[in-house]
Amino acid sequence: MHPQDIKLYADGVRNLLAHLGLRPGGSPPPPDDQVVIEDTEQGSSNIQHQGVTPVGGLFHASVDLYDAVSKGQLLGTIVDLFGNVLHELRSTKDGVVITIRHVPRVQAGDALVNIAPGAGPPEY
Repeated sequence: MHPQDIKLYADGVRNLLAHLGLRPGGSPPPPDDQVVIEDTEQGSSNIQHQGVTPVGGLFHASVDLYDAVSKGQLLGTIVDLFGNVLHELRSTKDGVVITIRHVPRVQAGDALVNIAPGAGPPEY
C-alpha cells in the first residue's frame, strides 16, 4: 500500500467520525485535484464480480495498484503448490487497477483484481 493512500484512509476515518459527531471538527471539502472515477457499466457497482478466479491456489499478481491495463492483458496467475499454472487471469477491459488481492492463497470464486475505466494512476 502506498503511504499516501494510508494517509487518505486515515483522514477519511477522522472525517467520518467528525461528520457523525464522534470527534470535534467538520468535514473538509474535497481537494481541488481529487480524481473521481465513475463506471457506468452494467453491474459495475458489484466489484466482487470482476477478476474472479475459477480455481483455487496461489495468486501471483502481474500488475500493481493503479497500473493502467489493456483488455486481454495478463493480471496474474493462479498456481498450485508446485508452481504449475492453473489459471491465467486477464483483464476484460481497458482501465486502471483499483483493487488487487495481496494474500496469495485464493479459492474458486474469489475476486482478485478490479479494473475501473481510466487512463492512469492518480497524481499525488
